[in-house]
Amino acid sequence: MIVLGLALRLRDLGTRSLWVDELFSVGLAAQNPSTILTVLYGEEANMALYYGFMFLWIRLVGAGADEAWMRLPSVFFGIMGLWALYRLGSRLDRPATGLVAASLAAVNAYHVEMSQEARAYTMWAALVTLSWVAFVDALDSGQRRAWLRYVAWTALAFYAHLFTLFVVAAQVVVVALRTRGSEWRVLVASGVCVVALCTPFVPFFLTNSDGSQILHVRESGPQDLFNLLRLFAGASTPLLAAYTVLALVGIGVGVRRAARARRRADFGRAAAPLLWLLVPVLTIFLLSYVKPMFKERYLFGAMPAFPLLAALGLMALRPVLVRPLVLLGIVGLAVVPIANGLEIRQNENWRGAVAYLDASVRPGDGAIFISKRGQLGYEYYGGWLTGARSPDERPEMLESFSWDELAASEEYYRSLTAAGRARLPEFANQHRRIWLVLSHEFDSTFDGDTSESIRTWLTRRGYAARQRSFTNVRILLYERTRP
Repeated sequence: MIVLGLALRLRDLGTRSLWVDELFSVGLAAQNPSTILTVLYGEEANMALYYGFMFLWIRLVGAGADEAWMRLPSVFFGIMGLWALYRLGSRLDRPATGLVAASLAAVNAYHVEMSQEARAYTMWAALVTLSWVAFVDALDSGQRRAWLRYVAWTALAFYAHLFTLFVVAAQVVVVALRTRGSEWRVLVASGVCVVALCTPFVPFFLTNSDGSQILHVRESGPQDLFNLLRLFAGASTPLLAAYTVLALVGIGVGVRRAARARRRADFGRAAAPLLWLLVPVLTIFLLSYVKPMFKERYLFGAMPAFPLLAALGLMALRPVLVRPLVLLGIVGLAVVPIANGLEIRQNENWRGAVAYLDASVRPGDGAIFISKRGQLGYEYYGGWLTGARSPDERPEMLESFSWDELAASEEYYRSLTAAGRARLPEFANQHRRIWLVLSHEFDSTFDGDTSESIRTWLTRRGYAARQRSFTNVRILLYERTRP
C-alpha cells in the first residue's frame, strides 16, 4: 500500500504550476531566518513547523528547483500519514484493520491531491494521527513514556497547524466518556506541557487577535458540510455512502463490544475515531456561523478518521470472504476521481503567465501586481528568487514586494496600498507601457474587484488595453495611445 500510495502521489507531481499559497511557502522558506521570524510573528505563525522544514529543504534542493521538488516533502508526509494510520488502526483493533485503513487513505483522491501541494496539510494530518496513536497507547497502558510521546506529537501538530486545538477537544471528550479520574489528571498535566511548548505562539496571538488570517473564508452552510464529508471519503458520492455505512457498522460493533464488557472506558475507546471526525468538523462548522472559518483544508487533520472508521466497519463484516470484495469495490470507486483528474487546489498557470510576460516586456516598461503573492510567482518563475538574474532585467514595479510590509499589513498582499495608489500618476508618467497582472483580484475581504480603480484610471488617461489570459491569471498590457 505504501508503494501504491507513493506512485499515486508522485504521478504528475510537477505538471501544474505552483499557485499563490504554494508560492508563499517557497518564497518565505527561501528567505533568511530573521525575515522568516518577522513574517511568522507578524502575519503567518500558522504552519511554522512546515516553513522551518521547507527552509532546510530549499537549502538542499535550491530555491530554483522545479515544482516536483517543492512538493516532494508533502508527498513524504502523506506517506508518513499512511504509516501512522496503519499504526492507529492496529492499536485500536488489529493489524489487518490498520492495513485496510491505510489502503483506503492511499487511494483516497482527496488525500492524494493534498499530498501534491506545497503546504503543511499532510504534515499536519500525519502528526495528528501520531498524536492519536500515542493517546490511545497512553490510555491503554498508562505509561509515562506514552504520555510524553503524546505531548511531543501534539505540540508538533500545533506547530504544523493551529486548528489542532479542535482535535485535542475530541481527545478530551474521549477521556470524559471513560470517567477515570487518573486519566483526567494526566491529560491536564499533558495539556499544560503542550501549552508550555507552544508559548512561542503568544506574541503572535497578542498582535493578531482579530483573526485576520481567515478573513478570506466565506460563510458556510449545510451543503458545505456535505461536500466536506464527500471529500473526506474520496470526492465521490458513492464512496461517501459506502464510508458512511461501514462507519456505522464499525461504531455499532465497537459499542456492542463495550456494552458486553460493561466498562465505560471501552465506550470511550470505541468512540475515539468517530469523535476525531465529528468534534473538529461540527465545532468549526457551528463556530463559522459566528466567524467564518469552515474550509476543507483547515479540517484536513480530521480526514484520516473517516477511512479508519470505514476500515473498522469493513473488518466487522460477516462472512469473512465479503471483506476483500468490499475492499476491492471501494478501491475501484476511489480510482475513478483520481483517473478523472480531481482538482481541489486552486489551479493557476503562473509558469505560462511569467514566460509570456518575460518574453514580451520591453526596456522602460512598468508593472503592477494587484496580488503581492502573485508577484511571488514572477519572482520564482522569472528566476529572481534565487538571485540568478539581475533586478535590472525586469520592469519597474509600482510596488516592489517586501516581506516586512507583508508582515505589517493584512491589506498589503491582497491589493495596492494607499501609498501605491498615490504614486500611480507619477508612475504612469514614467512608463508608456504598463503591465497589469491580475490574480485573486476578487478578494472576499474587500468590496468587489480590487483592480477596478486602477484599470479605470489607466483607461481614462489614454491607455488602451490588450489582455492575455492564463488559467486564473490575466495579464493586461496598457499602452498609452495619446500624449
